[in-house]
Amino acid sequence: MDFLYRQAVAFSHEREKRLDVCFEGRKPFFSTDIQTIRVNWSVKRRRGTIPLLHMATAHKFSQFVVAATVDYDADVSPDDLEGVMTSCGDFGLPRSMRKHARLWSASEYQDSLMRSQGARFSKDDIATAGKLRLPGHGSRVRGDAFKFAHMMLVKKLIGDRFKTANYCLDDEAGLAAAVCSLNVEDINVECH
Repeated sequence: MDFLYRQAVAFSHEREKRLDVCFEGRKPFFSTDIQTIRVNWSVKRRRGTIPLLHMATAHKFSQFVVAATVDYDADVSPDDLEGVMTSCGDFGLPRSMRKHARLWSASEYQDSLMRSQGARFSKDDIATAGKLRLPGHGSRVRGDAFKFAHMMLVKKLIGDRFKTANYCLDDEAGLAAAVCSLNVEDINVECH
């Protein structure tokens, strides 16, 4: 399985590093959408269902998926993050001023789930992170940071050789703000 994974990454890397050449002198259209998917997540031989955000950007005519990302960082433990944020004083600051604002801390993530699902579940229920602390070993990425990171990846991959790039977005204010702020020098907005 690891061999197949490495082969897929090598193939996509070769294709992605030349992606900007495909759009040279053209006016490409890109469609971006965010979906909430419910994922069966296994922790300690038990499964719990967690909502996971999945965002994808595709080129309109070729249907090539330029980028597909999820709001999850497997490399950061939510409990370790909680400790680091406590020791550096992040919890006493507004989120915009925090050193570690990109990811959900364990306690803030569970509080958020309790606010959105609390009427249906108790604090110990799997659906609200509960005793198993879903998603477990990794941390969830906050929605605004997730949107910006995805669109930064798209911008990096498509380069700047095109005449104009057109973005088709659903009615998602945060996503539109990310696209606008990342392309502020090149923006020409048309509302339909």
